[in-house]
Amino acid sequence: MRKRSFFFGAVILIIVVAIPFIINQMYLVDEGYVTVWDGADVLAFYGAILGAIGTVVLGVVAWKQNERLLTLEETKYNLEMRPFVILTDWKVETFSLSALLSNLSQARLTHCYLVVGEIQKANLQVFVTFTNTTQSFLTVQYDKSEYIQNRTCTEWGRACISTLNSKLAIQPNGNADICFLGTRETLYETFNKGTIKMSLILENRIGNKYIEEFDFCGQVLDERDIFGNVHIHFKAENYIVRVPDKNELINVTKKEVSLNGQAENADAEQG
Repeated sequence: MRKRSFFFGAVILIIVVAIPFIINQMYLVDEGYVTVWDGADVLAFYGAILGAIGTVVLGVVAWKQNERLLTLEETKYNLEMRPFVILTDWKVETFSLSALLSNLSQARLTHCYLVVGEIQKANLQVFVTFTNTTQSFLTVQYDKSEYIQNRTCTEWGRACISTLNSKLAIQPNGNADICFLGTRETLYETFNKGTIKMSLILENRIGNKYIEEFDFCGQVLDERDIFGNVHIHFKAENYIVRVPDKNELINVTKKEVSLNGQAENADAEQG
């Protein structure tokens, strides 16, 4: 590559320097090169041609640089708009469906509720906090999850409480929770089976959808503290954010339609 660049540079230099001497010699031989112009006019014209070529070359270089700058800016913008959330915290609280339904105005309806087992028997709620680490507003929607070891689905259900909020809105550097509802036994059985591959659907503020996958491991500890509180430890790793293919986008749309239908039914039953 360097040899080729050196060769072209040498050729251009020779042409630029040699042609004026050639023109000059043509007008000096015998009676000189007979034209309606004299040598000074031809050299001036040649200089104007070189100036025009230089201007065009500089324009092309500037255009290429601007094009590259726009490409870099677009890449930077796309990276800034590329959503990403990370598991940062969790906590365990007691849960009562009747208490929640009787105080809907105070219910944490901004959370996505996943039911482990039967919601009527649930007495624990586990809030898993996800943080938006980007500078873009985004929404997060639970997609699916399966055990890595045997590829079986966890079959976590969604809870319809008042209005179903299937998407979590997270501001830049903000937090949102996915809440697991169940009993200590069902949570223990589910989380202690092994590592789970969880899939989330992320959508940035310009409407681009992505799928984020990560290995999700939860462990319900057998021991309780002196107050009888249950302790759970979570770990998430191997994060991957990718653009979904067409079939996945079709499935996402179907799930959204289904969830909206569930929400309408829940509102109708409550009304």
